[in-house]
Amino acid sequence: MSKKRILTDAEKRHVQDTQMTIERARFPDHIISIFVKHETDEDGNPLWTVTKTGETEKPKGWKP
Repeated sequence: MSKKRILTDAEKRHVQDTQMTIERARFPDHIISIFVKHETDEDGNPLWTVTKTGETEKPKGWKP
């Protein structure tokens, strides 16, 4: 039996806050954005996507 359901706004905020805390601790020098979907998977777990962007410095004289 599927436990899929729609998340409330409070649940979405909680998931986003929790995952943001985890990702910022793991990748402190990255720009992180988290998108929480409106529904859960078949087991009732929230679904989200994490995007991390970091900057790298290229040494002088570096050519691709």
